[in-house]
Amino acid sequence: MMMLGVVVASAQIDPFEDGIAAYDAGDFETAHALWRPLADQGDFRAQYNLGVMNQGGQGVAQNDAQAARWFRMAADQGAVRAQFSLAEMYKNGEGVAQDHAQAVHWYKLAAEQGHVQAQYGMGLAFTFGEGVAVDDFQAAYWYRRAAEQGHAYAQYNLGASYNIGAGVPLDKLLAYAWISIAAAQGDTEANPFRDALAAAMTPDQLAEAQRLSGELWNNYVQPFLPVPEF
Repeated sequence: MMMLGVVVASAQIDPFEDGIAAYDAGDFETAHALWRPLADQGDFRAQYNLGVMNQGGQGVAQNDAQAARWFRMAADQGAVRAQFSLAEMYKNGEGVAQDHAQAVHWYKLAAEQGHVQAQYGMGLAFTFGEGVAVDDFQAAYWYRRAAEQGHAYAQYNLGASYNIGAGVPLDKLLAYAWISIAAAQGDTEANPFRDALAAAMTPDQLAEAQRLSGELWNNYVQPFLPVPEF
């Protein structure tokens, strides 16, 4: 009996991890029941997860307003995914009144923590003047931050910036290089753009642009590709 008592005393109960197991098994009601008390106690991980569940109608009725509420609670504690999710809700007016300035506020907090989608969102905000004044230099800055983490659309937009000198020096070779690696990642709009740039180059220019493209691929795409499983 003493040995049994030791085993029971040393057993670890982790409602958050139990919730993960239930969620992964598709038992959303159990996951919600396990995470709700943790969220009420201030656990930002549980708050974020409840936001996801409310947004997707998993274990609870779909409710964007509740999702935004939980995301906000987690975001206020610095949870980067919650900050990004809340930014998206403000941008699209889901569960909250549409407010581009608030979207930029939360995008920036997430972007400064390295969230690649938030960095791309900041670039778009400065390109289109949503919540901030149009600023090509800031747009290019944030596109670069995301592009250097392998984000294909940011790579395309950074290439487009080099093509016209918007926020960066005019450089057709770098335009080709960035757009080429975006195309190689599946951005179909990049293919004709890359080909048009190539058609306007001399053979030497094209060779240098392709060399730059390979360098960018090795630095800013290859490290972010999934590792094959054998």
